[in-house]
Amino acid sequence: MLLCGECLKELSNHEAAYERELDADVVGRVNAILEEEGPKVDKSKKKLNSARLDMDTAKSRHASALKSGQQLPSKVEALQSAQDDAETKFDHQQDAYATDMFRFLSKEHEIAEETYKLLERQLVWHRQSAKTLEEFLPKLQTELS
Repeated sequence: MLLCGECLKELSNHEAAYERELDADVVGRVNAILEEEGPKVDKSKKKLNSARLDMDTAKSRHASALKSGQQLPSKVEALQSAQDDAETKFDHQQDAYATDMFRFLSKEHEIAEETYKLLERQLVWHRQSAKTLEEFLPKLQTELS
């Protein structure tokens, strides 16, 4: 039983070392990228949604004014101008959102490199665990016999 405990302790030491390295190197770097770019994309998306709502409201007001036919021409022109401004703002926000998304996507290579490092570390961890098991299993078999 003592030998089983030693084997499990060795395996858990390998796993703990693997998780420490993973947190320090891979997860930390990916988190840094996400924390840097994520809020920018999120903020840009919120601005885009707000601009879309403003544009829809301006379109609705203008359409209502045209439909009623009771509005002064200057009022209709003002509503048309407000709609045009809202559409311009929406177009600008679409461009800003696309720019932020492309900036985020440009980090794909860095994230892929970190994923590769993760896979390398997993391979090392599995090899260490297999080596430990290969060392302890014959001893355990001998003890059981």
